[in-house]
Amino acid sequence: MLLLALLLQTADPAAKADAWIREQMAARKIPGMSVAVVQDGRVVFERAYGKASVELDVAVTPATRFAIASTTKAVSSAAVMLLVSQGKLALDLPVGEVLNGLPPAWQPVTIRQLLSHTSGLPDVIDSPNTGNPIAGTRDSALMLAGAKPMDFEPGTKWAYNQTNYTLLGMVVEQVAGMPFDRFILERITGPLSLGSAQFGDARALVAGRAYNYTRFAMTPKGPTPLDSLRTIQYNYPTFMHMAAGLNFAAADLARFGDAVRAGRVIPAAHRDSMWTAVRLQDGKVFRFGGESGFGLGWQVDDTPGDRWVGMEGGAAAALRIFPDRKLSVAVLTNLQGAGPGELAHQLAGFWKGR
Repeated sequence: MLLLALLLQTADPAAKADAWIREQMAARKIPGMSVAVVQDGRVVFERAYGKASVELDVAVTPATRFAIASTTKAVSSAAVMLLVSQGKLALDLPVGEVLNGLPPAWQPVTIRQLLSHTSGLPDVIDSPNTGNPIAGTRDSALMLAGAKPMDFEPGTKWAYNQTNYTLLGMVVEQVAGMPFDRFILERITGPLSLGSAQFGDARALVAGRAYNYTRFAMTPKGPTPLDSLRTIQYNYPTFMHMAAGLNFAAADLARFGDAVRAGRVIPAAHRDSMWTAVRLQDGKVFRFGGESGFGLGWQVDDTPGDRWVGMEGGAAAALRIFPDRKLSVAVLTNLQGAGPGELAHQLAGFWKGR
């Protein structure tokens, strides 16, 4: 009987996944983690591990919210595509036709180029390593960025950029006639009953949110290792909420991914456009390497037999969707540098072929 029980446990993907996650947490020294796997509309795995607060000795629970940082862009891009699907916006519309007062060089940049990071706009943050905005208000940040030359001709290159999503937030507000945060909560997360979704950076009061930690000091030149675990603050001005403002519980984030996959957020044709690697002006599909590229707000990987889409944030949170397997995986940690995308991908492997 004991042998049979062990065999049954070994065949159970949830049991294997649970043991593997515990190993990974120990190896990567992750203080706290929450994970969820949704397959074709059903939560097949949901677990919470470790500490939401090391100093207060508070455990992570399945309801714990985590800052998802740039994973927010996956939700934001779905909001833009919802407006496109409703005929209120067009992907190839120049942003200057929606927003007044932009620098002349910015005005021809299209909604598609903003979503796909092919705009060539100068950034409203001082460095991708620190993430600090160049000014505390949207108007000041855009004025300072607007005084800089374009990084490249729109559509000719790919460069990750927070200005793109700052402008897209303004576009959503202009077209929808309501604040961006409200649009997301009322038109995206609300209808899906994703009650954990809440905007707010480290300064905001977000009930049940995990503290964030790091073992690196982030400098303009890159990360420098620290001698111990430290707290880290993700501070985003309101104007950057479209780029990095959301907090989620793991199961709700995975449910969001599944709903997008199933066509319950935007029509399938618009979803597929969002999940198609962008093509540059020279006709070539942009790739980071191999089959990995970037669509409209989502990273996409077209590797045959292992196709996935997703987004990561803060080097701590990740959402990965495997459309062919109808599988959505959310991995939320409170450690910068935890490797959440890799964890999500390997976690999905326990349900391969099911």
